[in-house]
Amino acid sequence: MAITPLPSAPLPTDGASEFNRKAFALIGALDAFVSETNDVADLVDTASKTSMSQVEFMRLPF
Repeated sequence: MAITPLPSAPLPTDGASEFNRKAFALIGALDAFVSETNDVADLVDTASKTSMSQVEFMRLPF
């Protein structure tokens, strides 16, 4: 799963309309960014738990 890149942040040197356009685009993208980041964190957490359970299984005496 990939996280969608955020749009460019506004710069102090941007004109007012360009600054506003970039600012609204950036703020508008944050909800999806947070959701995608949380999804990736869940995948990493699941993968680490799976890996740890496999390590524990390999330590069992046969």
